[in-house]
Amino acid sequence: MVSSVKKSTKPKLTLKDWLQFSLDLLIKEGNAKLRIDTLVKSMGVTKGSFYWHFKDRDDFIHKLVEHWTLVSTLVVVGHMEQVQGSAEERLFELTKYIVINELTRYDIAIRAWALMEPQIEYLVRKVDKLRLDFVRDLFAEMGFEGKELEMRSRTLVAFHGMEHGLLIKKTQRERIDMLRVRHAMFTRPIFNE
Repeated sequence: MVSSVKKSTKPKLTLKDWLQFSLDLLIKEGNAKLRIDTLVKSMGVTKGSFYWHFKDRDDFIHKLVEHWTLVSTLVVVGHMEQVQGSAEERLFELTKYIVINELTRYDIAIRAWALMEPQIEYLVRKVDKLRLDFVRDLFAEMGFEGKELEMRSRTLVAFHGMEHGLLIKKTQRERIDMLRVRHAMFTRPIFNE
């Protein structure tokens, strides 16, 4: 006997599909679209698909911010572990890698959302600490210390976290061309003692 039950030809969404779609929706339409009903409607799926991957909305939020952490920060750390050279050369590679891969494109939207969701704010602060510690170590290796070390580290991390969404849009080629000038600005001493 032939079964009359139709099998769905639509591919099943993976956890990664859900998380990537959600990040993209967040930067296009804001966090209001990340409510369960609105999200499943936007994706053209049922709530069952949502609950297959997430226990509840809190679990979804936590996994989404963890995914952002992975694609915007941990992938960079992994890449940088393979890079050889002086601290100055590694810092240049770090900023180039961020720009070429547009790794901070979600940062402003995540930060705006964090203003309304305490659990997101906590996770964003952990990412900020990881980024700041990583960059601070490179500047310290170059010989910077004290206030100059802290200013350079914080400014570089803040700049890259905000550049993608706040400044007048430049092409990737223009952004890469500006890297050398910005790199020189960040790595040259400002005080002559």
